[in-house]
Amino acid sequence: MADSAGFANARIATKSVVYNGYLYLIGGTPNWVVYYSDVQYAAIQSNGCIGTWQTTSNMITGLAYHAAVTNNDICM
Repeated sequence: MADSAGFANARIATKSVVYNGYLYLIGGTPNWVVYYSDVQYAAIQSNGCIGTWQTTSNMITGLAYHAAVTNNDICM
């Protein structure tokens, strides 16, 4: 479910993964027409809370309804 207070944009059809102490939110769509091409990420703090969200726009194209996986991450 989208959280417009925490993320840069409210969105659905996004994927998230945990890797190397960070939570990543990848792509998504606000309206089934526009697909976001950003990756938002936040550190997972030692108490389990999520830190401040940051955004990068390094994907070539927007994604929604996609898959995302990580490999060899340490379970927290």
